[in-house]
Amino acid sequence: FALGTGGVLRADLAIAAVRNHDWEDLAVYDHGNGPQLAIADVGDNAGVRETVQILILPEPLLPAADSTLEVQRTLTLTYPDEPHDVESLAIDPQLPHGYLLTKRTKPPRLYRFDLDGDDHQTLQLVAPLDGMPQLSEAELQSEQGFKRYRHQPTGMDLSCDGQQLWVLTYGSIQRYQRPPDGWNGALSSAAPRSLALLPLPQAESIAFDRDCQFVYVLSELSPVPIVRYRLH
Repeated sequence: FALGTGGVLRADLAIAAVRNHDWEDLAVYDHGNGPQLAIADVGDNAGVRETVQILILPEPLLPAADSTLEVQRTLTLTYPDEPHDVESLAIDPQLPHGYLLTKRTKPPRLYRFDLDGDDHQTLQLVAPLDGMPQLSEAELQSEQGFKRYRHQPTGMDLSCDGQQLWVLTYGSIQRYQRPPDGWNGALSSAAPRSLALLPLPQAESIAFDRDCQFVYVLSELSPVPIVRYRLH
């Protein structure tokens, strides 16, 4: 679905000849060949998938001449350790790197794949994000219902210059600054800046706009509220 910033549905498009095992996130990038869509088929609630996929296709111009799109490339990825449930995908706007962030591990783990690499790859562990907030043991015992999961990552995006990584959880946004040597192991000791979310049930989508003037956050529930944060 293509949405306007005011929530108006602009297009309803089908993707041909692919299986939706558990699509969790979208990213748009342009590395010189026009805008591309990356679809993250990476959800794994049971932790049993041997591989996950990134589907890549050109972003259609709207109004689209054809309501059916075709995937141009599929990356099949394997974790170096064990299967993970993931809901967060980000593509570096300048480098041919994509990132996945685990949801259920403590702390969350950031993995990288190579857009210029083979169609079958083993993900590279970048760093565990030790600075992400976690519930204490006392909170785990006392919290009820959905609050127990409020620190789990549900989405992320990189800024237009690739210098900031914004990680969405059910309860906050955690903002990481790129280390001097790139997105690497230094992230494990980095302290993110925390931004409290406006009341938004089951927040699971975050994206910078084209010019990085705003960040948009959406809920998974229907009707879907849209929250906009001004950056400047």
